[in-house]
Amino acid sequence: MENIFEKIKKEWEDKKEVNWEYDNQSLVPEEQLQYIILKQRDDNLGKFLESLKEYYEDIDITDLKELLFFYNDLKEVNFIGTDLFANAMFIKNTVPYLYRSIGKDTNKEEDLIQCKDHVSKIFTECLCQIQTGGKGNLFSYSKCFGKVLYKYITLQSEGEKTRIEIRQNAHVNSIIYYEKEMSIQRYARKCADANNSKEKLPYFSIDMSNARGGDVKHLKEWLETFLGKQDWHWHKDIVDPIGDAEVVCNFTNGNDNSGILCKKVVRITITQEQFCILLYKYFKKYYEESSFFGFDEFITNTLETLKNYEDGEKLCKYYTYIMSHDNDDVVNEILGYICWESEEKYMKKRKTNKHSKRDVYL
Repeated sequence: MENIFEKIKKEWEDKKEVNWEYDNQSLVPEEQLQYIILKQRDDNLGKFLESLKEYYEDIDITDLKELLFFYNDLKEVNFIGTDLFANAMFIKNTVPYLYRSIGKDTNKEEDLIQCKDHVSKIFTECLCQIQTGGKGNLFSYSKCFGKVLYKYITLQSEGEKTRIEIRQNAHVNSIIYYEKEMSIQRYARKCADANNSKEKLPYFSIDMSNARGGDVKHLKEWLETFLGKQDWHWHKDIVDPIGDAEVVCNFTNGNDNSGILCKKVVRITITQEQFCILLYKYFKKYYEESSFFGFDEFITNTLETLKNYEDGEKLCKYYTYIMSHDNDDVVNEILGYICWESEEKYMKKRKTNKHSKRDVYL
């Protein structure tokens, strides 16, 4: 019995098209059934990808469909009969902004890793970056400014200035290969057809937050499918890239790569006082944009509570001063680099939340 999948795959590779009409007389029933199942899979995959246009305006459906159907190098799609599901997907797209609080930095070509199996190495490094223990060598960005503000910037020492990097119109799940940008799936196909053992890893940006149902469990399932069995335990587990809306890159702003995979990069330094102003103005604006009420009342009650503590009057005076500063140019500049629609979507995501199945597309 002929393997019909290999037959149509060769036909597509030779002619870049598949003839789904077959001669009943020349095929045994099992081969006819293969044709029917494969045709339905192809149709269902096309409809699935077409539905993603709601979330990814610049998605190349034709190219992605062919790569997923014939090769599925990243093992993203799981076919069950004629149905399909994906535990994690890495769709090439553009997000309004990526943010990070600057710690380490690099722009040195020698920092890029040289290896043979590029795609596996990329995701191995991404896994190290999102695991507990802080052993990652890459750079974590977030699609959500509030996550950075709340989780990372607040770790700064008292009196220390904070530096924020913002990447505008940032491309994710993208690779720069010989100065050409492409999807991670297309790059995986090029790697499959070439010997990259003497080449360094290209610049890449991988969104590690897009798992089925918004559940880290499904991200782990995909990682084990693609990279092999992992030894998960308390000091080698995944933090929460989904809740953090985390994007992992192997580059940062620098003299020679600041414009890589984005339209514009800005770095802004703020003082402790400006950080306090930013924190207040961000959440005030966030509550307004989210149509939540009671923020002002919450602040008033908090200030009243502070008065009951030692130095409470002093703190109240300071915070009242902070809230009265609406004209700080640096703070207002940062607030101008925020997409509030995205903030509302990503700030709501927590480990304990119930997520819609549609979250895998976001």
